[in-house]
Amino acid sequence: MIYAMTYEIEGICGGSVNTSQMEIINFAKSMAETALDQLDDAISLGEWFDLSGNETEPMKSLLSGDIDEIQDMIGQISDRLKAKKMGFIDLWEYQDIFQLIEYHDVTSWCSKSLKDHIATARKANCGLVQELANEWSNC
Repeated sequence: MIYAMTYEIEGICGGSVNTSQMEIINFAKSMAETALDQLDDAISLGEWFDLSGNETEPMKSLLSGDIDEIQDMIGQISDRLKAKKMGFIDLWEYQDIFQLIEYHDVTSWCSKSLKDHIATARKANCGLVQELANEWSNC
């Protein structure tokens, strides 16, 4: 699996890609904490819920240690940012790097060097599939 997150908070944007879900969640959590600072008074004006449907404080969920609880709260914070047109924090999950590349149309905006690397990886991947198919048929 490949995990990613993209964010924009008041005009500052970025993202990260990793094979470790916890690395991405921790990065997204830090962005969510920053977003809470930006939301300021809007934090108390809305309702925030844990996975059980109970009202909670956003920071309590972010610090819970439960990955599902943290992801859910990041989603709620992102929804609040979007509603106020202040940005977003989006979490993504892909089966493999090729799915990520296709979904985000990476080859339309990346450097020539990365395009070449992607082409080489695709060719190697196709070669591996063919080699596996050839050996599989001999079993």
